[in-house]
Amino acid sequence: MKSTKKIAAAMLAAVMTCTALTGCNGSESSLAPAWSKAFGGTDYDTFNDCIKEGSGVVLAGWTESSDGDLAALTHRGYSDGLLTRYNDDGEVEWKSKFGGTDHDVFNAVCETSGGYLA
Repeated sequence: MKSTKKIAAAMLAAVMTCTALTGCNGSESSLAPAWSKAFGGTDYDTFNDCIKEGSGVVLAGWTESSDGDLAALTHRGYSDGLLTRYNDDGEVEWKSKFGGTDHDVFNAVCETSGGYLA
């Protein structure tokens, strides 16, 4: 069952990423995918929101993984908030985890003058 949820979470992340590149949050009438990528580890990972920013997209969500694409990041608790930026070619430019020892989730992200607020 866990692997099925993992695949579904990766698919959701890829769909949100593609949608973000062509019109995040419904800003365009045509939402044709620009690219598709799987992202995450062997546990539950998902993105809940995205913003188009410059020549890429920033996604916000959460992860329970500490391996795969997230192996280089410190796992702080049960789930950690996750911010990831992709360029327009679908390549990860940076990724960051945030949180304490319990459940930490980012449900939305917005750009500020000094960075991002999730």
